[in-house]
This record gives sequence, C-alpha cells and structure tokens, in this order.
Amino acid sequence: MKNTSYYLAAVAAFTVWGFFSLVLKPLSGYPSLDILFYRVFFSATLLFLVSWLLRRKTWRDQRRHFAALPPAQKKGLLFQLFGGGLFLTADRFLLLSGQVLFAAVLLLPFYPTAPQFFPLCWH
Repeated sequence: MKNTSYYLAAVAAFTVWGFFSLVLKPLSGYPSLDILFYRVFFSATLLFLVSWLLRRKTWRDQRRHFAALPPAQKKGLLFQLFGGGLFLTADRFLLLSGQVLFAAVLLLPFYPTAPQFFPLCWH
C-alpha cells in the first residue's frame, strides 16, 4: 500500500478538474489573460511552497545533483525546462484566447512525441 498517497493525489486532481467548470461562468467577465496570469502565478507559487515544505530532502539531493553536472548538461537541462514551459504557456494562451482549434492542430501532435526527443536527465 505504498502507492496509496499517489492514488489519492490522482483522484483529488481529477475531482478538482471535474468541479472546475463550476467556476468558469462567474469568470466570464474577466479578460482571459488575467485569468491565465493568476492561474499560473498562484498554482506555481502553491506548488513550489508545498513541494519545498514536504520534500526538503529531495530538494537538497536534486540541488547537489544539478551542481555536480558538467556545464553542458546544465545548459541542456535548463533549455529543456524553459522550452517546455514556453510550449505549455503558448498552449494555454492559445486555448484561453479562443484559438482552441489552432492550438489543437498545431501543438497536440507534439505532445506524444516530445518525450522521445527531449529526455529528462534526472536520475
């Protein structure tokens, strides 16, 4: 039963996602870029705080691992991190700006193949 917390996290994520549509109607009066900014900012801040508070040993280990990497691998890893963030931001922006079909046609084919071309270097 080691994986119980992972299963609970997955169920909680899908539950929150399912109820998310209830708050979309009251938000219709706000510009989509404002919604995007607040969602990204607050979710990233909350995720950082929860991760930092509950996984301090892992943070320490990963920091040591990153510091031990050669400069070329550090550069590649940071490129992958920021590149993935850029693609995700572009996808969310297109989705919220009403360009859903464009986003689906342009970016969706890359999602299944991206992990094959950009493998993560974490061990």
